[in-house]
Amino acid sequence: MSDEGEDLIEGAGEPVGRLTGKTTISQVSMIITNPNVSRNNYFTIYGEEKKDGTRDYYILSILEMWTDKKGMQADLMALGERPKKPFEPGSEVYLATMEQISKVLGIFNPPERSISLGKLLGYGFEVNLLVKNFGRIFITGKSGSGKSYTMGVLCEEFMKKGIPVVILDRHGEYGSLKVASEEIDAEKPASFAVKSGVCPWCGEEVSEDANTCQHCGKSLETDITEEAPKIQDERASEFADNIVEFTDLKINPSGDVDIEYLFSLEATDIVAPRLCSIINMRGLDLEVQEVIAGKLLNKLYKASTGREIPPFYLFLDEAHLFAGKKKTETSEVVKLFAQEGRKFGANLVIGTQRPQLLDVTIRAQSGTWVVHNLSDVRDIGITIQSAEDLSKENEGDISGLDKGEGIICGEAVVGIPLFVKVRRRLTKHGGVGFNPLDFLSEQTVEELQKRRDKILGKKTEEELESGKSMFEEMKKPKTATDYMDEIAKLKIRIKELEKEVESLRLQTASLGGEKGITTLSGDESEAIKELKTEIQVWKEKYNYLKLKEKEEIEMPQSSATSDEDLLRLKNNISDLEEEVRKWKTKHAETVKYAEKLLAELKRKR
Repeated sequence: MSDEGEDLIEGAGEPVGRLTGKTTISQVSMIITNPNVSRNNYFTIYGEEKKDGTRDYYILSILEMWTDKKGMQADLMALGERPKKPFEPGSEVYLATMEQISKVLGIFNPPERSISLGKLLGYGFEVNLLVKNFGRIFITGKSGSGKSYTMGVLCEEFMKKGIPVVILDRHGEYGSLKVASEEIDAEKPASFAVKSGVCPWCGEEVSEDANTCQHCGKSLETDITEEAPKIQDERASEFADNIVEFTDLKINPSGDVDIEYLFSLEATDIVAPRLCSIINMRGLDLEVQEVIAGKLLNKLYKASTGREIPPFYLFLDEAHLFAGKKKTETSEVVKLFAQEGRKFGANLVIGTQRPQLLDVTIRAQSGTWVVHNLSDVRDIGITIQSAEDLSKENEGDISGLDKGEGIICGEAVVGIPLFVKVRRRLTKHGGVGFNPLDFLSEQTVEELQKRRDKILGKKTEEELESGKSMFEEMKKPKTATDYMDEIAKLKIRIKELEKEVESLRLQTASLGGEKGITTLSGDESEAIKELKTEIQVWKEKYNYLKLKEKEEIEMPQSSATSDEDLLRLKNNISDLEEEVRKWKTKHAETVKYAEKLLAELKRKR
């Protein structure tokens, strides 16, 4: 790429290193002469001066850094345009300027059309990425790495653009979007003060005060909030007027509408321009949450295919519990969302601490990844395999990220992973069971709670009762017999897995044999890896089921449940645990045989 003027060359300052050793058109090594150089810096190498006084320049980033007797060194990779012949050994290396970086990374876009997740790590400028490029989003990171915080930032960014948001909130964390953050200074950064928005129907730019899009003619208002009085409370966030929270009001009094009426509403009541619908499921059993998620996603998917609702984003945190490798009705509809939803405007934001436990298809369909710190080797490996533009060289980067730091890669960027420090939230970051009532004034709380009558006022008594009955059926507690049926199904699945493992073991034994074969550790076949992952998903579901079964036994039993039934249930659990032990033994054998076979095949090649 060509320099537009001598000012960029002069702005590069003193060289920070020089090329050494073998060079190619894409990768070089350098001796670092400036001790302030860090892993996240970008560098410039200039070509020969042209007749007009300008020079071509190329941007590079660090692949790896190390120190030896020669001093601090690094391997660099060229980004974007590359030279026609290898770089000249001994060439001086400079720190890239802001203008040079922006041309290669594509991070300076109009605020009204872009999302700002934070600043480029090691630099002081915002990373603004175009909304239209995000598609399906996958956010991962271990507990405490900043995954949920980033999901909250994304919610804010979409709401600033008027894009409808639906949040499946397992722990009651996202009601905090109603409360302004105390960390944000009165004078906010310019990127937060967006003065115009984007039509959620057609994606064209519209005025912030517009009620109708001048491009497609669609209404930009929602019946739920358009006539509601504006909240004046300074402690309320700028989004409080546009948030409706569905929850069990007996457990979470800060909500707006009792969740039992959720299925009395139309999809247009849940997804509408400038509306954020929070489905707060705190206090409900995991199996009830799973059913709610499945039925709601199915309802919204059908509405999106009929173009009844505008394009929207659905946030699903701890997604491995709803869409793990165990096939369920809910996992199938999440998979459908991931595969087909985008073409109809039904976009997913998936969050999980354990990417290895998530359904493979859903991982594969994710377009943009935001990766926070991961420590599990398998999780890191799965992430690198699934996320576009990440490679084995990024293993150390992922495990070395500090809290709040992340790597953005995939469709939203231009083929170059971006290291970012996630910006501060405009709203308060809530923990489990966050209660906005503790932060907002009584008047604000009253205004928020008036929404119940407005939302439900247009529904007939029959519609309300129908939705309520549907919800009560979902909540209906299981009996000991129900749990016995579930355990029986799990036992069948275990036998299926045993047959699969046994088949693999026999195939491996017949191909590899046992004599003269040494173990090749850490190099397992994909089939074995998938089996290992599947058992982890199964264990999490089984542990939950076993806990619920234990609670059922400890509860006072009705006269319909005899001592004989309880004894049979306990015996079934013992059988199940024995099956697990058998499975583990056969799995270990399979891994052993697979390792031997791979070692033998490697030697033959």
